[in-house]
Amino acid sequence: CGLEEEGLFRISGSKKEIDHVYKKYNPSTKREKSIYKSSSQSSVKPTKSTGLEKSIFWISDPHTASGVLKLYLREPPVEYAPWIPEDILVKLNSAVDHKETREILSQIPQPNLSIIYRVFGLLQKVSQHSEKNQMGIQNLGLIFCTVFNLNGDTFTRLV
Repeated sequence: CGLEEEGLFRISGSKKEIDHVYKKYNPSTKREKSIYKSSSQSSVKPTKSTGLEKSIFWISDPHTASGVLKLYLREPPVEYAPWIPEDILVKLNSAVDHKETREILSQIPQPNLSIIYRVFGLLQKVSQHSEKNQMGIQNLGLIFCTVFNLNGDTFTRLV
């Protein structure tokens, strides 16, 4: 199971594969465009022929999948940037309990909030496998606090 992969989110997948998948799902990216001539050595494979081969991939390396997610969160599409508006972020980082945190979160635009809830739900699942993946809340916080500009206490409340 990918959730038990040691160093999930900490160990980087193939930069070439991460960029390739990221560009497939986020074609509006301003990242430098590269051309990949050979996909035969890639762990990123199209799924069965469904007519959607150009948009659906099976990513066999959990580190590549987690790398794509981190890149997407660090470079969100314009309509989502920033994930948490600055005025809400200030309040969120000064919240003192779960109730106050939930009230402040409700002020985040719904599309952003949906993504944030899904990401933090995934991080909670990853942390539940920390005995195998070595990615407890503290280690995940080292990575994701900077992505969302959260302090450690707020991150812990959200996970």
